[in-house]
Amino acid sequence: MSVARDILAELRRHGVLLMSVGDRLRLRALTAPPTELLDRLRRHKAEIHALLSIAPTVRPVVHFRLPEHPTNACATAIGSFGESREELIADLRQRWPAVEVW
Repeated sequence: MSVARDILAELRRHGVLLMSVGDRLRLRALTAPPTELLDRLRRHKAEIHALLSIAPTVRPVVHFRLPEHPTNACATAIGSFGESREELIADLRQRWPAVEVW
């Protein structure tokens, strides 16, 4: 994953929404992200801006099931804009190694 994608993923984990508006980046958050993360964002602004401007406008969707869950129910995970289906699956497998996806 590129530095820009790493920064975007970390921002998402902190509940920060980042948008590209013209030649500026806009942040929306309920609480301020860590200063170190904002510093990384500033250093890689051009790369992040470029990534956001070419990012697809669709979100990946993955259906999954947790075999150890008592109801054996299926669920749907919807990824973030710019995230690939493979990244979404990797995230699910990191959280639940036994997850079944399709």
